Amino acid sequence: VTRLLRNGSVQVRQASLSCIKTLFERMGNDYLVLMPDTLPFLAELHEDKDETVRTLAQRLALVLKDLSGEDISEFLK
Repeated sequence: VTRLLRNGSVQVRQASLSCIKTLFERMGNDYLVLMPDTLPFLAELHEDKDETVRTLAQRLALVLKDLSGEDISEFLK
């Protein structure tokens, strides 16, 4: 699913972000092992040309921060 975050279609990027966010929310700590793989994609999406994608990326970042208890902002630069 993370590969789809680089898709040329805004709708695909939005849907992928929503899916990933839902997975982290529902799986919780069990899904945190995938956080290191997700962060580089998330960092890219904070600079996306689409405002909705940027907003969804920020929401996912908040979910990751809440789940991990870590400040992940340094990984999103």
